Amino acid sequence: KAPFSKNSRKRMMFEISSTLRCALAIFVTLTYPFEFPTDSTIYKRHLDNFFKRLEYSFPGILAAIWKLEPQKRGAPHFHLLVWGGDVEKLREWIPQNWYEIAGRGDENHLRFHRGELGNKHCVSKVQSIEHMMAYASKYLGKTFDVAGWEEIYPGRFWGMIQKQNIPFGEVCKFEISASKASHIIRYQKRFSGIRSRNYPSLTTFC
Repeated sequence: KAPFSKNSRKRMMFEISSTLRCALAIFVTLTYPFEFPTDSTIYKRHLDNFFKRLEYSFPGILAAIWKLEPQKRGAPHFHLLVWGGDVEKLREWIPQNWYEIAGRGDENHLRFHRGELGNKHCVSKVQSIEHMMAYASKYLGKTFDVAGWEEIYPGRFWGMIQKQNIPFGEVCKFEISASKASHIIRYQKRFSGIRSRNYPSLTTFC
């Protein structure tokens, strides 16, 4: 069993693609220093403490979708889409607070998240809905197969914080004929580059 299955990815991408096109998120990446804990309960506690601090410092306005991804070196890192905060305030707040939680006294860990080591800052602003969906597909939606991670990190690999604050759009349902459904599926396959097959149903994220 894959640690982050295709069905799990589909559920996560559905939630992301259900947000309003005008409500762009903020990208956040949280990593660990050269020395990192190997106990999965510590990773979970670090992320939980981070979100508790975030909710305390920005009460009632922030929401996030997070994804855990293992690096090749075995260390975990987290990708987040955050809604509701000021990007400049978060650029100042996040590196310092994540360093206090997970930095283990390594000053380069703080400098890395501030973008001071020739890298990008850990917090960046989304430029467009296309940019956000491309990021979600590349980073949050990426499946992986790192040996042993099913045992190292049992449990969820993604989740939502303050879901009620995530700017979801309204769900609209329409009844259509079977011939119209077949017509729509053909268009989905054509514009998504999906190989021709006799699909009884089809979900695409455009």
